[in-house]
Amino acid sequence: MNIIKFYTILLFTITSLASSVIFKRDDTTIENEEIASEECAIELKNSDLGRCMPKIDLSNYKRKCEDMYSEKCQRFYESDLTKQFPICSKNSMFKEFIQPIVFKQVINSLSFKCFFDEKGNLCPYSLHVLTHTGGEMAIDDTCYSEKCTDDLVERAKRFNLESIGAIENLSFMEEKFSYQEIKAIDLMISKLESDECKSRHIMTSNAYTVKVNSILLMASLLLLILFY
Repeated sequence: MNIIKFYTILLFTITSLASSVIFKRDDTTIENEEIASEECAIELKNSDLGRCMPKIDLSNYKRKCEDMYSEKCQRFYESDLTKQFPICSKNSMFKEFIQPIVFKQVINSLSFKCFFDEKGNLCPYSLHVLTHTGGEMAIDDTCYSEKCTDDLVERAKRFNLESIGAIENLSFMEEKFSYQEIKAIDLMISKLESDECKSRHIMTSNAYTVKVNSILLMASLLLLILFY
């Protein structure tokens, strides 16, 4: 019986081009008799876990992201989860999951689905994470919004060797980070912090439509030249 599904790692994989970084996530499911017990199920159901660790997709991202950023969920993230889940935390795997260094990265991973630009529109990178498409284009388009860029850089920097090591050491995890995957984090951050990226920031832009607007402007100028 599956009681809880959670995001534990975001694997950075590097393509043939050093600057082409793709962000993906793995789902991990804990299946265990003790976690699946009626008492633990009731404990989980009556907690804020479902609200604060939601399944986010394109149909519900606005509401679910608001929940994640709410004061209630922020307090939940910072609380002592062993006290919140005294029954479920008797299970060794569940206790591993809620250890602070791991749980913070779980929440950090979820947050990549909830980046918004200056106009409140979903950032390109969050759209990439939600749709599993876009790849390097999502990184490039992020540069059109300073807020999208800053949020992505700030969250990406939270992945460090200590937190990656803690995730790898989980008894139920089989995935290991390669050298290329770890370095890909730094490559993405460097690209987003570059002068080239910063020069493309448009504070009041919609990160999705700025390219289209630029094309329309150029087309209008060409028409003016041709007819006048």
